[in-house]
Amino acid sequence: MNISGILVHAAPAKYEKVKEALLALPDIEIPVDNPDGRMVVIIDEAGGQPSGESLMKIQGIDGVLTANLVYQHIEEEGNSSETSILEEKNNANHTS
Repeated sequence: MNISGILVHAAPAKYEKVKEALLALPDIEIPVDNPDGRMVVIIDEAGGQPSGESLMKIQGIDGVLTANLVYQHIEEEGNSSETSILEEKNNANHTS
């Protein structure tokens, strides 16, 4: 299982088309969005597809200005590993 949280900012004029294109991708949810183009995208990939591939697909959608991975949780059979990019950045800032 691979769960990723991605912040997407789309051009406001293309917001609806970007949202439609995102929802056409497999395993995608958009729990929070705003017509100004900001969206929170959750990807729950049971098949274990690398999140980098999904992120590149999202970044390639016409109208997407930015798409940034901010959270990732990977769980394999019997093991769990959680990575929060924001937590890693905060930890790095506090140790410097």
